[in-house]
Amino acid sequence: MEQRKKIVFVPLSYNMHLSYHHGIGILAAVAKQYGAKVDIYQIHDDLGHPAIAEKCAKEISRFQADFIGISTSSLEWKFAKVLAAELRKVSNAKIIVGGAHPTFCSDFSDGL
Repeated sequence: MEQRKKIVFVPLSYNMHLSYHHGIGILAAVAKQYGAKVDIYQIHDDLGHPAIAEKCAKEISRFQADFIGISTSSLEWKFAKVLAAELRKVSNAKIIVGGAHPTFCSDFSDGL
């Protein structure tokens, strides 16, 4: 029997008010329906997860995920790139970046 895949979704919202991310919720629900183990690690000061890339990467790596999905807007784009670099140091998970900025801005392919 194939082992269940582990996915960690990382919505970045530290520059904004704390809110529920509907896109992540939908993706998490669908992934669970297909048998994946899903966790969400939201980076936000109000949750005790401040935007410190090295610290967040170490905490996210503890999930031992196969995939890490980062959702970012333009406000968090630079931090998303730093976080992805830190995650590559501590995890072998495939990193997938989505959200408004990578979807709508042409600079998405600038090295992430």
